[in-house]
Amino acid sequence: TGVGSLRKEMDKLGLSIHGHRAMHAAFTRLPNHGIEYRVVAKWARLAGIDHIHIGTGVGKLEGGVAEMKERIEILRKSYSNRVENMFFEQDWADLKPTVPVASGGLHPGMIPALYNIFGMDAFWAFGGGVHGHPEGSMAGARAVRDAVEGVVAGKSLAEIAKTSKALEQAMGIWEEVKF
Repeated sequence: TGVGSLRKEMDKLGLSIHGHRAMHAAFTRLPNHGIEYRVVAKWARLAGIDHIHIGTGVGKLEGGVAEMKERIEILRKSYSNRVENMFFEQDWADLKPTVPVASGGLHPGMIPALYNIFGMDAFWAFGGGVHGHPEGSMAGARAVRDAVEGVVAGKSLAEIAKTSKALEQAMGIWEEVKF
C-alpha cells in the first residue's frame, strides 16, 4: 500500500510519519454513517504512523477528556481489555505505539490539564499560544517551557508565574480564553 511503502522509505531515511487530522470531520462527524475517531486512531497505528493529532480535550478542537483518554489508550497501550464504549479486547502484540498530538487553541494556561490528560508521552503543539505572547515568540516558548517544567514538578501555574515573567505575561493574555 502507499502508506506501507512510505513507512519502509521513512525507516531507511530515519524519518517519522506525521498524521494530521485535516479533513477528518468529513467522516468522523457524521452521526448516522460516519467513522468514529477511535477507528482513525487504530488505522494510524496499524499503518505505522509515528504521531497523529487526536484533539486536546481542552483546546478548540472537538472531543472531551474521556474521548482523548480513549484515543490515547488505542495509540499507546500494547493490550486493552476494555469493552465499554464500543471497545473490544485489543492485543497490539509488538506493534509499536503511536504518539498522540494535542493541538488547536493551546496556550500555557492549559498545561496542567494537558499534563493530566496526556502525560508527558505526547506532543503538545502550541501555535498562537506561543506566537501571540506580548514579548514575542521566544517569550511565548519560555512561558510554555517554564509551565511544563513547573507542572511536572508539582507546582501550580500561579506558583510558577511568580518566578517566570514570561508565564505571568502569558497568563494575563490567555487566562480569559476558553473554548
